Amino acid sequence: MELLVEFELEVPAGTPQPEVQQRERAESTAAAKLAEDGHLVRLWRRPLAGDAIGLYRADSQPALDDLLGALPLEGAARRLVPCRFAAG
Repeated sequence: MELLVEFELEVPAGTPQPEVQQRERAESTAAAKLAEDGHLVRLWRRPLAGDAIGLYRADSQPALDDLLGALPLEGAARRLVPCRFAAG
């Protein structure tokens, strides 16, 4: 199954910049591993909107939930949108 996942990222006020950078690096590393494993097909970041949209592949909804739950950015709001592609 393929799903679009929208992430709304909000950094709490007062978070030290080195911590923000460390978490962004950790998230980037985790995303690279998911892509390498075939679970993250594509990721679009929208810096001005403060969010990202990813196209993920998993065998089931619980499997996808496990993949997303392991990502380093805690507290990111996520919205899942099932993808259905027309043949042709």
